[in-house]
Amino acid sequence: MSDRSIATRWRGVYSYDQSFNGLTDVYADTEFEMQLAIGWFGRFTGKVLDSEPGITEPASIQGRLTKSRITFRKRYASLWVTNESGMLTVVPGQPSYILYYTGEFFENRNRIQGSWQIRAETRWLNGEQWDFPPTSGTWSAHSSIQ
Repeated sequence: MSDRSIATRWRGVYSYDQSFNGLTDVYADTEFEMQLAIGWFGRFTGKVLDSEPGITEPASIQGRLTKSRITFRKRYASLWVTNESGMLTVVPGQPSYILYYTGEFFENRNRIQGSWQIRAETRWLNGEQWDFPPTSGTWSAHSSIQ
């Protein structure tokens, strides 16, 4: 089966690991839609759109497919951060985090299950140093309309 025979439209859900700063109640499972543009040699690009309570700004993705695995990087146009009460807000003029996704295909490549992570990062915002902890979780998706 070639990499180009994979579905280009996916629907799924992602979750945060329990260790996510006690905000897993605020960030319950979040649904998303993903659209892929498959290129040569297993490479692809695409877009992801989260439902609420996720980030409602489209994210771009870029990755690679093999027969049994998918890996990609996801990036929003803006940097989104969460305050103590779990409210999302944009930090102007800052590049977003990179989210790293890996997954395994099942059911004739019609279902994916995997994990995601944001690596720990230190940034200077408004002249102040901010240490952002690593964040991780799981995700799954199933193919929708081709």
